[in-house]
Amino acid sequence: MFLEEFRRGAMSWGPGKHMVVEERNGLIEAFHEAHIAVVDGSGRILYSSGDPRHIAYTRSCIKPIQALPLLYTGAAEHYALTEKEIAVISGSHSGEPEHLAAVRSILKKAGLDESYLKCHGHVPFNKEQARLIGEDFSSIHDNCSGKHAGALTACMYNGWDLDSYTDFEHPLTREIVRTISSLTGLDHDDVYLGVDGCDIPNFAVPMDSMARLFALLADPGNGPLKLHLATLGRSMMKNPYMVAGTDRFDTILMKDFPNRVLSKAGAVGLQTLSAFTDDDWVGISIKLVDGAYSSALPLVTYHVLSELGIKSTTENRYTKPLVTTRSGKVVGAMHSFGSLKEH
Repeated sequence: MFLEEFRRGAMSWGPGKHMVVEERNGLIEAFHEAHIAVVDGSGRILYSSGDPRHIAYTRSCIKPIQALPLLYTGAAEHYALTEKEIAVISGSHSGEPEHLAAVRSILKKAGLDESYLKCHGHVPFNKEQARLIGEDFSSIHDNCSGKHAGALTACMYNGWDLDSYTDFEHPLTREIVRTISSLTGLDHDDVYLGVDGCDIPNFAVPMDSMARLFALLADPGNGPLKLHLATLGRSMMKNPYMVAGTDRFDTILMKDFPNRVLSKAGAVGLQTLSAFTDDDWVGISIKLVDGAYSSALPLVTYHVLSELGIKSTTENRYTKPLVTTRSGKVVGAMHSFGSLKEH
């Protein structure tokens, strides 16, 4: 299908449908449809697109929530973790020197070292670090090493077994399930467990529940975890570089909207946000049906924020993604269509 033909058809869509298309010389060669939920702190759906109750794994978007036991058991305070360290625990870092230093500091404070990490490692996301390290990477370079260091620190403080912290039946996993259930109102059995790419348990919940968790990170209200949720949200928004890294979308987006947007991406086409609209914070979850994590996900994220009145005044490779050849020649672009349905 050609772009102009698609554009004419999209004009007839009603609210509640979003799609990103990739075109090359005017011919569309990829379609990315989205499920979107926008909710308030009570979990009430304010706006949606697609199926706002679609169940999906939370992937790396759940990292700040996975860090809650570290805070509410007293471990973070006991080991004097800084806001930068809490941000790297909640993020998916690029393996840059400041990220690695923060992870090592967390482990050292808990009397541990890199040998305890079970995330196995990969080439750093940061291109310069990848070039320098090549295949000589270790667990510390894994984008999830902050999360694993935080998990180990919680285990060390609470006397939980260090070797089995990635198991479904481990006390830390049970604490996280209990916390997700408490914050979302879901039954424990409705928090479905799987294994994330870094070998630690991951949690599948409906899109609106995922969005509610992020609404609470920015505005926790008067709930029992309000101080700890606020600490996590503040640490991430004050330290966007520690959440991702140089030229990474989460970092760029939070710098684009300082103290107004909290952003955390996840694998397989997932994005979660807290956003300040009018006079209140909302939580947003976006899932590309085909699982793509290309420029399509940042583009639809900017699109949804714009619909909510949060409009970017900057232009970058995420706001106007182009299709280029290896030589850098522009041969096409991505385009986002659709509108939110009000509830």
